Amino acid sequence: MENLNILDNKKVENVGKSAYDLVASSTAKASAIAAVPIPLLDIGGVIFVQMDMVKKLAMMYDVDPDNQQKLLLVTFLTSIGGALVSEAVSSITTATQLEKILSESLIKASVAGLITTITGEVYQLHFEKGGSLNDINLDNYIHYVREQIQSDRISAEVLGAKAIDSVLGKFGM
Repeated sequence: MENLNILDNKKVENVGKSAYDLVASSTAKASAIAAVPIPLLDIGGVIFVQMDMVKKLAMMYDVDPDNQQKLLLVTFLTSIGGALVSEAVSSITTATQLEKILSESLIKASVAGLITTITGEVYQLHFEKGGSLNDINLDNYIHYVREQIQSDRISAEVLGAKAIDSVLGKFGM
């Protein structure tokens, strides 16, 4: 019986590593797509990447991705929310002359990467706890973000460094 627990723990560990890798690669893809300065292509591309990521996460955790409509709605709302955040940050940088340092593409890429990472990690945790696509809600996101802020994982300094490293890495720098 003890060997079975060891095998189960190893399987969970392997799924977690694969899920982490999937979220990381999806974040990089979403960041790169968001940096493309073609209106609507960036949002559509990010939505596609996020939906694909969530479907793959669901399959990793043996969750039937049966509710495609809810998945599309959630990814659409998070992408639109990300676009609004990008616009707000762009407005702030313009008003404070930081626009010369940070380009609009970098801001969009950073925000898309952040939103994709949060979406992936929220779904991963939700699926690990036995959740499905039907029972995820805004509270899952709010709880997750609060935990991350309290753990200091989400701070301006940490996010800025990660975003810059991610974007520069995509351009081979």
